[in-house]
Amino acid sequence: IVGFAVVDGEKTALLPYGPGNRGLGIEHHALIEPLLDILEKRGDVEVRRRTRVALVSDGVEGVEVTLSRDGQSERVRARMLVAADGRASPLRRALGIAERHDRLSMMIGVLVDAAALPHAGRGHLFIGGPAPEAYAW
Repeated sequence: IVGFAVVDGEKTALLPYGPGNRGLGIEHHALIEPLLDILEKRGDVEVRRRTRVALVSDGVEGVEVTLSRDGQSERVRARMLVAADGRASPLRRALGIAERHDRLSMMIGVLVDAAALPHAGRGHLFIGGPAPEAYAW
């Protein structure tokens, strides 16, 4: 892609990348899965997919965690824990790290044929309208 189109009703802002620069539009799973596959093959990293960190305690030589998956739990010790658990991080809460959430927006992703979009070669962001009833929570 050569930039983004931000569409707000009748107004559109075209945000180009710099001269000669291009980006790549890619689905999240198409990026994450190969990265996790590579990590799994390293041998010095253990990847736990679809696993929740239920409890964390600090230790002298790292962390001790209780992992939960499919109703089963397991305690694991590690020198380092890398957890990608998002904005509403349960791990952050488990560690007692204070946070404040102010909902600023809601987002819905839709996969469409690029030919149906108004600005060829750009990522599109449509803003300003209400969410469909099914998603207005």
